[in-house]
Amino acid sequence: MTSTLSKSPLPFVLDSIVKTSPPSGCEGQLWCKYVIVQGDNVIEGMRRGGPAEVADVVDALIVQLNERRGGKKRGYQQRTADSGAKPA
Repeated sequence: MTSTLSKSPLPFVLDSIVKTSPPSGCEGQLWCKYVIVQGDNVIEGMRRGGPAEVADVVDALIVQLNERRGGKKRGYQQRTADSGAKPA
């Protein structure tokens, strides 16, 4: 997988998925190359499977990338010096 990343306000999106030859030494005859873009950022990868199967996996990857890009909202409160257990 090749990646060129810089900060961008744009979300990651799928640019293309095309059938390709398997990488040398890899099993399976059906492989696809995918391209994910975010402004000037480009992520290229290969995955075994048909275009629909690869699209499902890459779509899930894009959701994760966009969640990480936006920062996760945590469901906890930050502890302060006086928020710990009180001495008995």
